[in-house]
Order: sequence, then C-alpha cells, then structure tokens
Amino acid sequence: MESGAGRFGFVADRTILVPPGVEHRYVVTSDEPARLKLACLTAEDIGAHIAPSQAALLGTLCTEGVTAADHDADSIGLLAGLIPNGISNGGTTHEQQIGFGALGLLIALHAKARGVVASDPIWQRYNDRIRGVTTWIDAHPVAPLGLQELAARFGMSRTLLTREFRRHTGTSVVAYVTTRRLEQAAMALATGAGDVTAVAYASGFANLSHFHRCFKAAYGLTPAAFRRKVIGESGR
Repeated sequence: MESGAGRFGFVADRTILVPPGVEHRYVVTSDEPARLKLACLTAEDIGAHIAPSQAALLGTLCTEGVTAADHDADSIGLLAGLIPNGISNGGTTHEQQIGFGALGLLIALHAKARGVVASDPIWQRYNDRIRGVTTWIDAHPVAPLGLQELAARFGMSRTLLTREFRRHTGTSVVAYVTTRRLEQAAMALATGAGDVTAVAYASGFANLSHFHRCFKAAYGLTPAAFRRKVIGESGR
C-alpha cells in the first residue's frame, strides 16, 4: 500500500491503519497473490459499535498518520475472518455485533503492538502516569486489581486515578481491565488453548457467569460459540 507516508508491504499477520482523509492506493503485481480484509469505519460506526477505550485508542493512532503493526500469531487472520463484508450495511445484527467486536479487538492489538495508549493533549499533566498505569495493566491483565494499591503504585490518590484514567482513556479502570482480560480470553479461544473454564480463570475472571455475560456483550457470542465459529471458519 502506498501513501504520502511511504510504502507499507502486505505481509502475513500485519495490520495497517489509514486515518480518514489520507490518500492511498493498493499496488499488487499480476503475479503476486494477495488476500486482504478492508474495514472502513465512519464516525457513526465508532460511536455506535466501538468501545470507548478502543475508540480513544483509534483516535490517538490516527494522529500518527498511516501506521503498520506486525503481530506474532495467526489469530489476526482468524479475527479478520469474523468481520463480515459490508459490516455497516449488510448482515444481521448478530453478525454485525460479532464483526465490530472483532474489529475493536484488532484496533486494540494494533495499538498494543505499537505501544500506543489513548491520550488527550488537554490533560498532559497526568499523561505519563496514566500511560504507566495502562502499560502496567496491559502487562498484568490478570493480576488482582485493587484501585487503592494501583493508585499508590503510581503516586496518585484513588479519586485522582479514577478521574484522570477516564479522561485519558474514555473508560473506567475496571472496564479497561475487563476489556484487556476479554481480549486475552478471545485470543486464547481463537487459538484453541484450553477449555472455556480454564480460559476464563487464566484470563482473570473468578466468576464464570460474569465472564460469559461480559464476553457475549463484547463479541455477541458465548465463549464456546465464539470458539466454534472461529475454528470452524478457519478450517482447523
């Protein structure tokens, strides 16, 4: 893919993000096979279907211009397969919910691979500390969460952490942790690692009912159904 920012090659397990308004084109030679999944998001799509924390990440990513991120596993392709063609206008509501859930996960993985955390220039005073908090959570998503202890770790009061975290990420600490844990669970389910109960516990969920509710709310399917769909569509 070519743009004013340069050329970005299409390789396996790579995501490329192109911000709105950036001119670009796709160049493929006649003897070069290519299999791409393109997803175009409108502002309405983001507001209606993308979690606030992921929307904030997307906004920060877009300020960097065109970016590419390479990922370690083949789960990127599996997640891309869950995004239906014409996601905004076609398919059932159920299919759209699954697709937007997978798309939100791809955004989060793209940001994580690039070391990006959402921020608002107005609140630069606490930007570094909140970046430190999100980096720590990303590295320890299943660690027992105590807001008081987390705040003390970064030299903040619980009230200050709660307020500034929401300002910088668009979501609460608890919701951010839950999203990270769900992403870890989704990746484990997509790669067939362990049964659903084991995945839930390994991802930091102590209550299976709570895990099932949160997972279905995020991805539109129960964990077991999500695994069957991903594995079935990947032919594994």
